[in-house]
Formats: sequence, C-alpha cells, structure tokens
Amino acid sequence: REPGTHLLRFRIADPDSLPADDVRTLAFDVRSGIPALLVNGHPDADPLKRATEYLQEALDPGGRKDPTNPARPKTLSVGGFADLALGDMTAVDCVFLCDVPSLSPAQVSRLEAHLKRGGGVVFGLGPNAAANADLYNRTLYQDGNGILPAKLLGEVSTEGPDDPGFLFATDEMAFRRPPLAAFAADNARGGLIAVPFKKYVRLAAPADGPGRRVLSFVPAGAKPEASAAKPDPALIEWTRHRGRVVVFASTFDTRWTDWPLLPSYLPFAHELLRFATANADRHTARVGEVLEEFAPVTFVGTAATVTGPGGLSARVPVVVGDETGVARFADTFLSGIYTVTLPGRAVGTFAVNVPETTTGGGSESDLRRLSPSDLGTIGPIQSVTDPGEVKVGDTGESVLVLAPRPHGPTLGRWLMAFAAAA
Repeated sequence: REPGTHLLRFRIADPDSLPADDVRTLAFDVRSGIPALLVNGHPDADPLKRATEYLQEALDPGGRKDPTNPARPKTLSVGGFADLALGDMTAVDCVFLCDVPSLSPAQVSRLEAHLKRGGGVVFGLGPNAAANADLYNRTLYQDGNGILPAKLLGEVSTEGPDDPGFLFATDEMAFRRPPLAAFAADNARGGLIAVPFKKYVRLAAPADGPGRRVLSFVPAGAKPEASAAKPDPALIEWTRHRGRVVVFASTFDTRWTDWPLLPSYLPFAHELLRFATANADRHTARVGEVLEEFAPVTFVGTAATVTGPGGLSARVPVVVGDETGVARFADTFLSGIYTVTLPGRAVGTFAVNVPETTTGGGSESDLRRLSPSDLGTIGPIQSVTDPGEVKVGDTGESVLVLAPRPHGPTLGRWLMAFAAAA
C-alpha cells in the first residue's frame, strides 16, 4: 500500500544447474493516484457546454477527492496546454484531448515523448476535429506513421428528428478484455450498448493496421443482415512506444450524445482512464536493454549514479531527451537489481531479467551447440569432428604435436610393490 517502486520476485521450487534463469523479478509502481490532464477544445461560458466538463465530473465527482477514487483530473484550455509549464506532462499518466481543433508540431512532439515514457493519450473527437480532419490527418495520422491509428474521413449524422441514431456494437470477446471487462454482466452491458448517438466522426482504420477496434457504431434498430458493409469504428486503441493511444469517434460532452447523462458514462470514464495508463512498466527490463530514468529538464547537466549486480557502480550524465531530462544506462550485462539515483530525487529501481528469447530465437540458457557458421566471423578456424581431419597449411601457424605418454612402466612398478607387500 506504500507508493513507489516495488519488487515481486519469483523463484522455481527445484533449482537446476542454470541458476541465472531460476529467478525472475517484476518491478512495478504503486501509485497514490492517476493524474490526468483534460484539454478543453470547446470553451464556453456555460461549464456544461464545455468539451471536458462531464468527463471532469465523472472522474472526480464534485471535486471531493474521495480517497477510494484514484483519478486526479485537471482541466486546461487549449492555450494552457500550449504553455510548457501549465501543460507539463512529466507527472501526468494520461492526457484527454477533447475535441481540440488543432495541435502544433511542438505539441505533437510532446505527446510522442509522453507515450515514450509509457503515458496514455485519449482523443475525444467532435465538431472541431471533424472540421479540421485534414490537419489531424497531416499532423497526427501521417499516412499511418503518426500517433493516430486511423484516418479521419468526416462527420456522420442522423437524417432527421425521427432517426434513432447510432448505438455501440462489438463481439463477445471484447467484453472479456479491458476496457469493457467491467461491462461483462448483462445489466452493465445493456446500459452501454443502449446509448444513443446523433453524430460521430468516421474513421478509416486499415484492416492490417496497428489499431484494435474495441467498439463500433451501428444504426439503431438495424438488423445485422441489413448491410454487408463493416460498421464504422467507435473506439480504437493501439500501443505506441511504451504508451497507449485511444480514439473515441464521438464527443465526451452532450453535443452529439446524451451519454454523459446516463449511468454507464461514469464507470466507462474510469475504466478508460485505467486502461489508457495500464501499460508495460519501464522498470522491468531484460539483459542488454537500456535503462532510462526521466527527470525534469532542470536536471540536464547533472549526473546520475547507477548501482547494480556484481558490485557495479557508474555515473551517467542527464541529457536532453524527448522534451525532458533522461539518464540512460546501457551496460546491463548481468541480471539483477539496478538503481539509478539523481540528486534530490527518489531512487529509481529496475529489475533486469534473463531474456526469455533473443533476436536469433535462443536465450541465455539455450543449450544448442554452436554451428560452424557461427564461428566464421572469428577468423580462419577449422571446425572438425575428428582430429585426423585437421589440415595443416603453410600459413606460418605453429602446430602442436601431442605424443602419447607411456604409463606402462609406472603401473608395473606399483603392481610389483603391491605383490611384494602381499
């Protein structure tokens, strides 16, 4: 229950002759809360008409700071997010961009740095995003190379006041995985898939792309066999660097849906926050991987102390890296516990384990013998299975001739001495 980095160690009950892979350690962070940054892309004098108000209220009802609620949301305007001090994401786990009209290249770089540190980024779309679809595609989708896992194609709307709109749809398997696992029960699931939407942004997610479709939009009341076309995505997620990106094709406010007024909105907001921040912890690594300890840019120019197994002690500089300071240590040749200490900051603890697999398909405990091709890069070596196959050439190399040593006389003397004594 104490915040900080903790270690959980597993050891096999019956050790073998390869002790290095008999133990494995997991390093993980225990947090006192989940700080989140909500960027309001639709300012209004009426708080309930802002793009972030319902989301802020769902994550932190009444602003009462309930100790059982880990969410710690803070709302910023688009201008506040552009400010490097107000929009600092160093201590933020998740960023919600709620119908933000546009992002500058510098802001996109900051989001990329946030994802590299293992943070989460959630895009909630809306009228502003739909009107600036070309800008989103150019700066965020980047022909499949950017942060967004899908291309924005434009707005889809109901056809009149009598049109019932669109509903969520997905398969059974999706309710067995986060963020929908909390809605697996019939009542909870019914409350989610019955939410009506009047509009959404159509997303073009390639079938072979990196994104996983969590939810889709289908016309309300439509029969499954009415159309052979695949429904449009409603919620897509994918892993980017160490972090996770989630794209919601409609709004988090009431401009396109009444969902914020319905019971399923609050638990979904919390599940989405947990899901976006539940990424692989960078404190658990494999032998040979680089350890990274992040710090504010004010630490750039100082040095970090690294300690590790085998009496390791080293100093590494804190350099500028992806909008923040970072101390990198690459010489993780031994498995064990490493610590990275910065002046005036808590110690960063890392668990380095024997790799399960390597690029070549083996591991540190792989007992396969070397093949002749594996030795080819060493030099002019002959690989033979019989000493008689060795070929001696005029290469100037010395040849060692091993002559058999006679053991018969020695054995004879011992046997004669034994017979005389008997």
